[in-house]
Amino acid sequence: MRSLILAGVAGVLALGLVGTASAESSTTLRYFEKQTQFTYTPAGGRPTHTPPNGPVKPGDRIELAGDLYAGDHKHHSGKPVGSDHTICVFDAQAKPHCDAQAAIGGSMLFITSQGGDGDFTSKITGGTGRFLGARGTVLTHPIKDNADITVRLR
Repeated sequence: MRSLILAGVAGVLALGLVGTASAESSTTLRYFEKQTQFTYTPAGGRPTHTPPNGPVKPGDRIELAGDLYAGDHKHHSGKPVGSDHTICVFDAQAKPHCDAQAAIGGSMLFITSQGGDGDFTSKITGGTGRFLGARGTVLTHPIKDNADITVRLR
């Protein structure tokens, strides 16, 4: 169950970008996200750091944070290049609606997603600093509680 939930939100987590991208260029970057924090709050309930015992329900909320490493799960930098934070709320059909921010070197990216089971794509909706006006997509490939991420900026 935990991997299904994390697959639904991991893509909005991991956007550790270290390069500069402009609206006129197209850039592909790859990162590995290691989860550092997990909080599950059932609708009307108290937060816990363990996943739900069964399927998520409408109104449930998941909050995650992670460290971002340049590379992938097999070969990545030894130190994080950034961090991220995601909050997902589950709708009436128990589908996640997620918003995330990734902080890199004083700049941020904003991402939105509805997650998925297995690989899925999220949308970059903007940013600050060197990512001001950023657009593009993020392909997430979940690996247990972590993820390999391919970021495509345009």
